[in-house]
Amino acid sequence: MQEIENISSERESAVGVLGRIDQLQSNLFPVERGLLPVIRSKKTEVVKRVRQLESLDKLNQYAVFSLEPLTWRNKQGFPRLAVFSLESPDFELAIIRSHSSWDSHRSRWRQKVDPKLPQEMMDCYKDVLGKLSALAKQNKKVARLRAQFGMLIPQAVKEEIVRVRGEFKEIFIVAEAPRWDLKLTAIPKPQNKDPLVVGYDGVNYWLIATFGPTPLEKYIKAEFCVKAQ
Repeated sequence: MQEIENISSERESAVGVLGRIDQLQSNLFPVERGLLPVIRSKKTEVVKRVRQLESLDKLNQYAVFSLEPLTWRNKQGFPRLAVFSLESPDFELAIIRSHSSWDSHRSRWRQKVDPKLPQEMMDCYKDVLGKLSALAKQNKKVARLRAQFGMLIPQAVKEEIVRVRGEFKEIFIVAEAPRWDLKLTAIPKPQNKDPLVVGYDGVNYWLIATFGPTPLEKYIKAEFCVKAQ
């Protein structure tokens, strides 16, 4: 509760600073207008902070999700965690080659990340993309790391996702990929650590839920197999 009160107080303070910046800008003499870039830069900084603090009002409902786990790597230097959108079971980091439209003998390498991630999330995989880039250029071949979501999300978690979907710009599933192979698919297995449901509101990341996935075989057996009498 104290943390929420502190956030509310800081937000009020930041809004006050924003008002004083606006007043300062409106009262500038023409001779002072050389300071406009500095004033506008400061205003942009304070506006961003106000939005962050407004977003943090969700603290009484969700926990803030730190992106640090996305920087965790296995012994091969590949990600320990993959990020999936709700629209696709695939997560891919790749360095691919695209040919020039006017010169078929020229080509350039470019990054491909699927699904499209916010910049802060993208930055967490910058080192991996660098490693893939070096491999692609060295071998003159496309380099891909791909993971596929191979689990069932419990019904209660699905209902929670549907309930809060309107509050977020995007919702992601963050799951462990136990093994990565170049040009092969890594399948997160149900017995690994519980996946996370993470919401992104355009400013901050929030932990909506965590769940123990249900193996498909267990679900089918429980729901569709009838015991012999």
